[in-house]
Amino acid sequence: MTLRSIRLWLGGLLLVALATTTFFYFRQNAGLQVGGAISLPKMAWLSYALTAWFLLPFFLWRDQRIDKSVRKIFGLFWFFMMARGLAEVVLIYAFGHWHPWYGIGHDLAAFLLVAGLRRGVRPSNVVSQKAFRFTGTLLLGLIAETCFAGIFLQTGVHESATYFASSSPQWNFVNTTTILVLAFVLPDFVTTLLGLWFPGSSRETSKLLSWSRSAAAIGLSIITIAALGLWSYMMDLEKRGAHFQETGSQIINSLKQFAKDFRRNDAERMNDFILGGQAGWVLAKEDHDHKIEVLRWTSRETGQELNDFFLEIRKNRPTVLEVVFKLHLLDEIISEREARATFRFEITTANQTDYGLIQSLFQQGNDGRWRIASGKLVKGWTVSGPANHFVDEARTRGIDFVLEVDPRFDGDRTCTDHDCPGPHKLAFETMRHAYAGAATADFDNDGYDDVFLCNGRQPVLYRNRGDGTFEPRTGVAGLDHLWHINVACFSDIDNDGDQDLFVGAFFGPNHLLLNNGDGTFEDISARSGIQNHDYVTSLSFFDYDTDGDLDLYLGRFVNAETSFPDSFLYTRNGEPNVLYRNNGDHTFTDVTKESGLGDLGLTLAMGAADYDEDGDQDVYVANDFGRNALYQNQGDGTFRDVAKETGALGIGGSMSTSWGDYDNDGRVDLYVGAVRSNQRWFVQPITAKRVVWKFIREGKVGNDNPILTDLQSYMGDDWSNIGNIAMAGNALFRQNEDHTFTNVSKDTETRPAGWYWSSGFLDIDNDGDLDIYATDGWITGKDPHDL
Repeated sequence: MTLRSIRLWLGGLLLVALATTTFFYFRQNAGLQVGGAISLPKMAWLSYALTAWFLLPFFLWRDQRIDKSVRKIFGLFWFFMMARGLAEVVLIYAFGHWHPWYGIGHDLAAFLLVAGLRRGVRPSNVVSQKAFRFTGTLLLGLIAETCFAGIFLQTGVHESATYFASSSPQWNFVNTTTILVLAFVLPDFVTTLLGLWFPGSSRETSKLLSWSRSAAAIGLSIITIAALGLWSYMMDLEKRGAHFQETGSQIINSLKQFAKDFRRNDAERMNDFILGGQAGWVLAKEDHDHKIEVLRWTSRETGQELNDFFLEIRKNRPTVLEVVFKLHLLDEIISEREARATFRFEITTANQTDYGLIQSLFQQGNDGRWRIASGKLVKGWTVSGPANHFVDEARTRGIDFVLEVDPRFDGDRTCTDHDCPGPHKLAFETMRHAYAGAATADFDNDGYDDVFLCNGRQPVLYRNRGDGTFEPRTGVAGLDHLWHINVACFSDIDNDGDQDLFVGAFFGPNHLLLNNGDGTFEDISARSGIQNHDYVTSLSFFDYDTDGDLDLYLGRFVNAETSFPDSFLYTRNGEPNVLYRNNGDHTFTDVTKESGLGDLGLTLAMGAADYDEDGDQDVYVANDFGRNALYQNQGDGTFRDVAKETGALGIGGSMSTSWGDYDNDGRVDLYVGAVRSNQRWFVQPITAKRVVWKFIREGKVGNDNPILTDLQSYMGDDWSNIGNIAMAGNALFRQNEDHTFTNVSKDTETRPAGWYWSSGFLDIDNDGDLDIYATDGWITGKDPHDL
């Protein structure tokens, strides 16, 4: 072919190829097309492949200016690629089946063909040199395409007839790698066109440029192969993680079925689940001064069979109220059909509870069910007593109260009996339930504590009559204008001897109410200087600057109208907490910035105490979905987070906190109520790594870097263990002589399973030491077993 005819034909075909691929791009992304949607980078790569592998080789083969040995390379390559293209079109559009191994085989064969034909070729002129140089670009493209096919193979999406990478986040890693390859091959493609035909040049390429190009090609090949290796690692991690998750879920279902069989007292099916293992323990009585009996299960060498042990327990407890068998930790995946796991059990009757942990070897049978092959005791207790220490008398005492849902988020999401500002739709729907706050104080100075209960509709103030009964006084006290209150606290803000009241709303105005001293309150919110901060979940009055009056610290959550917690294990995307300094004249000044107390965690509780005994109040902040903070008062109006260095760092779903000297050593200790989820088995290091690598694949590393950096700064190399730590549950921190803390939760058995929203120290039995009361519960889902 002459140079003129090549220019005409090639130019026209390039325009046709551009139009065709553009049409193909819009057609594929219109939906319901064979192969699925395609991203713009992948469309650009497809356009390049069509022109560089099908069009250019033909014209390079037919260009008589080029050496015959060089033209031979392009001629054979063109015939090979045409045969390949025809085969793949038939596979995709005629048979509806294409497999990445076809592409890998074709790409490797084409690579070997070009590499073999290149050997010994020495171009004799400038045009041949430029054409020969393009064979190097072909090799680079084939390496990249082989890696892309290898990546595609490991995703498995071809099994659902998806043959292209789309613009969805799961393909961001692939699309980014494609852009890197295109950044090299497209300029080289254009350079080849310009240097040979449009308009063509007889000038030789400088050695420096040639060497630079070769180095870049080698570097890009290494990067592409490394990308395949990294993807292979991520997919292997994903596969192992998926198997870990599937195994745990199947063991959970087996335990769930065993709990049903235990409740029904079905001995045959119970024996079918426990195939082996000995109950190697005895019950040893614990000495104490309480009215309840506590038996600790103590290990011994031999004992009855494990299945006989549970059969005997069931026989001796004819009426059970609750039976729980749940996966605690999936300790080790031994093989496809064998795993080591620890399960938790609780068996409750009217006046007795058996609970403990047993580590077992689970094996999967041919029917798919996992069964216990052996087991050993980790720990266990049997607790029994009269079950009459506490009796619910609220209704008979006059507190006839049932928590109501906020009408803005219920039914038609409208209010009919008052003006209700705030959102009517939430991004984070969980917060529609956040209204269960309460406060107690002697608001009328009659010597008896009264009760204020928050509510999704109107809160209620109950006055203690002094005879053990209560009466509602909300309207009489001047509080009937309050709506949608979720947190409250009584405190004497003006040192006049009576209890004033602050109430916070997650959505809507907060209120500061001054006690008039006659059983009524005056709302001074407008002139107090306290702003209408939304998303308030907790508060504490304490004198941070030791000036003799109480200041106000507000804890806040995430903006649930527009946002979610960034991660359920570790996030810092909350609204900043706020510190108000009491000016002593019923007004307050925002000093958050200068004090350093604008914590960005999703705060649910806070507690103030002078833990280091230096004469000023410090404050512990309990955050949901992340790390807590212990702010040490520096004595100059500022605070510093010392949670990590003092050993008081808690990470997880913290929901309450309280100070108290439980061991009577003269130093206040710290208890934090949190979530010990039944999903703790799932959020092990392999799951944390899966999440991080998923961020990388989806290109979210930039957005999440601050969180990952913060996580690593607090956990170091143990960051992948975040799930195990975050879901561990409540924490009891004992204070040491040097004002550091030791987490003694495990040794003191103060970390039960559950979701502990509120907790506190109190001497329940008047024996001179502090006990702990913690409230547990959550919204029951479609599957109650998940709780």
